[in-house]
Amino acid sequence: MPAEKIISELINEYGDSILRMCYIYLKDYHLAEDVAQETFLQVYMNYEDFKQQSSIKTWIIRIAINLCKNQMRTRWFSEKKEE
Repeated sequence: MPAEKIISELINEYGDSILRMCYIYLKDYHLAEDVAQETFLQVYMNYEDFKQQSSIKTWIIRIAINLCKNQMRTRWFSEKKEE
C-alpha cells in the first residue's frame, strides 16, 4: 500500500484525537492545528523507520507530545525574552 494512502487513513483515524491532545497541551487552537499537521508530516517522513515495537497510535501520540513540548519551550523562551 502506498505511503500516502496509509497516512491518509491514519489522519482519518487519529487526526481528531491528536488535535484535541495538542489543544490540551498548548491551550491555543491555531497552534494545536499547526502541531497536529506537523505530527502527520513527521509520521509521513519517518513511517519507514517505525519499528512496530508499539502500536502506531502510541507512536503518533509520542511524536505529537514531543512536538507540543518543543512548541511550549519555544513559546516560553520567546515570552521570557520579551520581559
